[in-house]
Parts: sequence; structure tokens; C-alpha cells
Amino acid sequence: MADISDGSFQTRDGRGHIGGPHIATITATDGTRPESPDVDNSLFPPYQLKVNLPVEDSVYDFDVPRTSRP
Repeated sequence: MADISDGSFQTRDGRGHIGGPHIATITATDGTRPESPDVDNSLFPPYQLKVNLPVEDSVYDFDVPRTSRP
């Protein structure tokens, strides 16, 4: 898992990915902490896609289709 903030990200423990097939789930919020569990601050529903990452260091740019956004 990696949290993305202002275009930068940090993975857990500073580790990279493991090569091979993965299912990526992309979520986005407005950055605020909801005051109650009934408040949803999501910018769009979770977007999920299958990716096959190489074993070596690499860059993968995720594009969330506009149809997934309100």
C-alpha cells in the first residue's frame, strides 16, 4: 500500500513492489477526516484494475478513467 499526497507517495516500510500480477485498488478522498462514520469524503468510488508489474525497478502511472469519477 502507498499513500499518495500532493503527487508524492511513500510505500509501507519504504519498500518497492514485487514483480508479477497484482490487483490495484485506487481510492481518493478530499483529505479531511469525517466527523462521523456516516460521512463519505470519497472523490470517486474505488477503482480497481489488474496490472502485471516487472521484477526490476520501474514506474507505473495509474490513470483513473473519467467515467469512474462523478
